[in-house]
Amino acid sequence: MSRAERVQVGIGWVIRGVLAYEAIFAGVATNWPVAFTAVMALAASFLPALLERNLRLQLPIEFELIIVFFVFATLFLGEGRSFYARFGWWDNALHTGSGVVMGFVGFLVLYTLQQHERLQMKPMLLCTFSFAFALAAATLWEIFEFTMDSTFGFTMQKSGLDDTMADLIVGGAGAMFAVGTGYLFLVRRHAPLGWFEYMLERYFDENPEDPKPS
Repeated sequence: MSRAERVQVGIGWVIRGVLAYEAIFAGVATNWPVAFTAVMALAASFLPALLERNLRLQLPIEFELIIVFFVFATLFLGEGRSFYARFGWWDNALHTGSGVVMGFVGFLVLYTLQQHERLQMKPMLLCTFSFAFALAAATLWEIFEFTMDSTFGFTMQKSGLDDTMADLIVGGAGAMFAVGTGYLFLVRRHAPLGWFEYMLERYFDENPEDPKPS
């Protein structure tokens, strides 16, 4: 593991440490909403490791850190520290970014299956399904927000329907950006943004058994 990778792993564990401390501190202070969101965020931060074990793949350190950061920024800072109320742009920024991330995840899964010759899809169809995956993930998150508000009295949906639709729109825009970049990569074997090719290259470096793009 390189020095940069060790630093990124360290950042991820620092974030988890902050969440664990906050969960304990809020529990002692009987601030149950903050304690609950901190525990949820801490549990969700281990999602990349769970995916790696169940799907038998190795995610790039950078990608794991991005997921941990989004969990921290959404559940802990957004809900626990009221960043949604303090910063009007926080909600839209996170949903746009999560759309980009989930769009890339959907693309990566289908692209890997295609490299393994488990399916054959034209670039447009592959990207369409990647977009649908990201939009489905965004919809499930909105259902989660509604459930938390209805069951525990949270205010994750803020203005209700308007907030839900705005989240889906900006999340869809982020996903469209990701799969659009993926489409250009498929048809040209070169993406206009270096981060896309970098993340794909990092994935195949971490999973040498997967066929690299030809």
